[in-house]
Amino acid sequence: MSKWILLSGSLFFFLFSLSVHSNSFDKDQLVQRCQILHEELKELESHQYKGICRHKLALAANKIFSAKIRIVYENYKGAKQDLSVSMNNMKFAEDISCVFKSEITKARMEAREIQRELN
Repeated sequence: MSKWILLSGSLFFFLFSLSVHSNSFDKDQLVQRCQILHEELKELESHQYKGICRHKLALAANKIFSAKIRIVYENYKGAKQDLSVSMNNMKFAEDISCVFKSEITKARMEAREIQRELN
């Protein structure tokens, strides 16, 4: 009987550890992806002709940087909020036909993917 309890306890621990690890993410990888996205947005900002486009992309880049810092300090709720604000700014830049619209869309999709991984 005690072997059965020990075996079932080990099985439970194994299954529990699988479920915990399946919901986890690589924090360092997300931080790196945020850094790359931040740099891409700053580059896109530098090629804009309209002041409002530069402004919105600068805001988006700054929020991505903020999300990166929040991920480092494990404030995932705040990081998700920053990513949402950044995506809203990128969407606005797309809607007003800023230069390199397809690149802005790709950046927004990357931010969305990072946000999904935080969930």
